[in-house]
Amino acid sequence: MEVDLSAQAVGLLRSAALGLAGGVLYDLLRPLRYRLRPLPALLCDAFFCLLLGAASFALAMSAGSGRLGTVALCAGLAAFLLYLNGISPLCRTAISKLIQKIRKLPHFEQLSKNISQKKKNNA
Repeated sequence: MEVDLSAQAVGLLRSAALGLAGGVLYDLLRPLRYRLRPLPALLCDAFFCLLLGAASFALAMSAGSGRLGTVALCAGLAAFLLYLNGISPLCRTAISKLIQKIRKLPHFEQLSKNISQKKKNNA
């Protein structure tokens, strides 16, 4: 039985890429989770878990015979944790600046004023 090292390396890289993509998705959903009430934030977390779980399952099924080794799973988890502890603070800063710029757009300001007026009229 031969061991195909290139296939193992590709599997590790794919797992690591999935871990990094999970970290980026977590950072993109973070502002939503902080601004929402508890139930929508819970749904946002459930969406994240389902999406990452489905992607992990698809990755496992695309591996040889549907087997994803423990090392590959650890590579994905390590990439996710390295992203959250290393790259994430820089990305969070960039995402928050982007959100502030979007809020300053004239169309967005008018939309938020219309929403607040409707809430006052309904109260």
